[in-house]
Amino acid sequence: MLVETFVPEYPILVGHSDYGDPECCGIVMPVERGKHADLVCNECGAVIATVSASEAESTLLRMALSGGFCSATCPHCGELNTFPGFTSMAAYTCHRCGQGVVIPTSVQ
Repeated sequence: MLVETFVPEYPILVGHSDYGDPECCGIVMPVERGKHADLVCNECGAVIATVSASEAESTLLRMALSGGFCSATCPHCGELNTFPGFTSMAAYTCHRCGQGVVIPTSVQ
């Protein structure tokens, strides 16, 4: 049986510690199985949920947004960088230009 892992352009990071196992350091990843996708921890292999393959990315996004959301504009290229699952950000690498950005005061 061939199993494909769906990887969006910018991965949506949802910690398994937020959904089921507070001691696990893994990230929930969609693994497509035909018309369905299992949301599986990449560290321990636990299946968090099974959804239709077409809903896997939006389900992960909803899970990530339930943990908060913030954004910041890159001072180098002007790109808006969004951070689902975070309520503040002190430093980041721009998704567009790859430059590191340190924020003197955390954005919320």
